[in-house]
Amino acid sequence: MSEQEIVHLLSEVGPKIIFVDKDAVVLIEGVVEKLKTKPLIVVFGENEKYSSFCQFVTSISADSGTTAMPKGICHSHRSMLSNKLHCEFKDLTCIAWFTNPYWMTFYFGIQRCFLNGIRRYILPPFTGTDTWALLGFRIDALTIGTLQALTFVHLPTPAHTDLGNLVQLQLSGLPLLEGLARKLHEKLPKTRISNVYGQSELFGWPFAFASDIKGRELAEKFSSSVGVPVDGVDWKIVDLDTGKVLGQNQCGELMLKAGFQFKGYLNYDSSDTIDSDGWYRTGDLAYYNDENCFFIVDRIKDIFKYKAYRILPSEIECILLDHPIIKNAVVLGLPHQTEGNHSMALIELLEGKAISADEVVKYVDERVADKHRLRGGG
Repeated sequence: MSEQEIVHLLSEVGPKIIFVDKDAVVLIEGVVEKLKTKPLIVVFGENEKYSSFCQFVTSISADSGTTAMPKGICHSHRSMLSNKLHCEFKDLTCIAWFTNPYWMTFYFGIQRCFLNGIRRYILPPFTGTDTWALLGFRIDALTIGTLQALTFVHLPTPAHTDLGNLVQLQLSGLPLLEGLARKLHEKLPKTRISNVYGQSELFGWPFAFASDIKGRELAEKFSSSVGVPVDGVDWKIVDLDTGKVLGQNQCGELMLKAGFQFKGYLNYDSSDTIDSDGWYRTGDLAYYNDENCFFIVDRIKDIFKYKAYRILPSEIECILLDHPIIKNAVVLGLPHQTEGNHSMALIELLEGKAISADEVVKYVDERVADKHRLRGGG
């Protein structure tokens, strides 16, 4: 088509955006000059003047907003198509999840269904009993939040339930505590249970266990691990104080660099989250072992200090959740005038059960080091 013909056509259409091959940029620039509206030009290929298609923002989701108002998380075409795990689900035929559509992981799940021809059950809001109802159907993989699993694990198993129908249960949202993993294995002995790690800033999972025999053996051996790094992911664990890169079995902040990480926050300076070398600061405390399996320990913002000690709430929560009548538990730091913070526990009991605050404190204090005692009460 000639420039005159293109001008006529686009004047009729009135586009807001024109996607252009890099060899046609000069032609389309001349066309846009003659249009009353001035559409945005996006180029297929690299171009210094205009946005590249692969880097063009294609979706905006929200972060958790736990410490401030929610921010828009911007993903590009590249980040939405770069995760190798899109190709790792050829053996799945049907999956289900209770993931909130507020998060990017919801759309990652939908996209992998489209790309792999997988059926998906559309589910109502999670109530706990839904999980048992789903087991009337053959499901290759079910993804639920760790807090949802805490609700489910305390429910009685209905009679005549086929525990073999659920092939794989994936937990996300919080680190998988050893006590919860054990209870789930007792509840679903025929199901592979795995812990997945994701954030809305990442379009997909940076860690996973392979579906082969070795991968399954590692997943069973290290049930609280989120897996090994997937292809295309650079990673490092750095010291919280010095920024020094740490080695095996040393806890520090997890930093990632991958094609499927986000571009930045909408209308916010993202330089404190993505550094000048492209490393994304996840805000998560993590470590890896001698078999390169990664473990997420806690959110850095949840850590508090007692005197000179860093206290990880998840370590105390793990003890609490092993109590037979405690359904859920959260540990936080209660400010203290001279000692920084005292550990305090908030708990939810199973229906119809009772326990005193003193009994909770005694239960924990008998099982932890002095620095982890519940000095703030329970």
